[in-house]
Amino acid sequence: MELNIKVKKNPNFRVLKNCYLGDNYKIDERYGIFIPILCELDSHQNYSDFDDEISEKINFEETNNVSTLSIQNQSNKSILFLNGEIFEGAKQDRVLNETNIVEPFTKTIVSVSCIEQNRWSFNRRNFTKSKYMTSYSTKNVKDFSINSGKMRLGPQNDHQHKIWNNIRAKEQAFKVDNINGSEKQILETLDKDLDNIKKQFSCLENQVGLVAIQRDYIGFDLLPSFASYKKFNERLILSHLTESLELIKQNNYQVKGPRHMSMAQTILDDFFSLLVFEKGTLRGINKRFQEQIYFNRNKSFTASAYNYDEKIAHLTGFQYLNK
Repeated sequence: MELNIKVKKNPNFRVLKNCYLGDNYKIDERYGIFIPILCELDSHQNYSDFDDEISEKINFEETNNVSTLSIQNQSNKSILFLNGEIFEGAKQDRVLNETNIVEPFTKTIVSVSCIEQNRWSFNRRNFTKSKYMTSYSTKNVKDFSINSGKMRLGPQNDHQHKIWNNIRAKEQAFKVDNINGSEKQILETLDKDLDNIKKQFSCLENQVGLVAIQRDYIGFDLLPSFASYKKFNERLILSHLTESLELIKQNNYQVKGPRHMSMAQTILDDFFSLLVFEKGTLRGINKRFQEQIYFNRNKSFTASAYNYDEKIAHLTGFQYLNK
């Protein structure tokens, strides 16, 4: 199935002209619709992904500001960190607010949000990068609020309480034993269930992205390098499945939602039309790295395109449904 969009002259979307939608994963319909984004051509990137081989050369540290974190890259590679990644430890667990690429032998201060409300003491001196990514609803709440602020269409700093409210609702839905406002604790509670479900998914050889359609939203992530995307595929899927399990726990999965591709096609067409034709706001992070923000409050839609050396590194977005 082709992506039903017009690429136009926007460099953020030229990569999409070689992309198409694969067959949706054959899974229990209660989990929603998951569709791989495939590409005819691989995009070779001039950066790497964080892995065990270089972990000893990357340090994550507290700063004097709770909403920032310091990443020191002592390796000889530029390293990609994705919007939604979790950093555990220090005084509170945090989630990365924006995709970042940290260049060799540099220290970068990145924007983060707290996802562990009721702890403010060191359980270890520094952070470690978690095996989890934040649940997609937490990412949605965060991105919608932050992007509206960046575009001066809403308050600048109202996302933190919305994140905490979302986590509290999940704790109640999953009946977490020790209620402390911790996203990580929720994900650990679901480990066994998620391990069983994820066996139904596999990353395809030429896969560069994923579209997930849940009852309440459609979410989208694309990394144009086959190798880069493969490293994030499982964690992205699990971030959406967390939402599936919450609906199942609440017996709400039968509430109106697109459970078949025939219902999903219109949603997909509308989403990609918004992605291409919505006017974006360019925000320079540094000379080599830029973020293009897309936001439409009336359509409950937002997206971000992160560009490195004028090439797309990560394209992510979502639209709330039934709002």
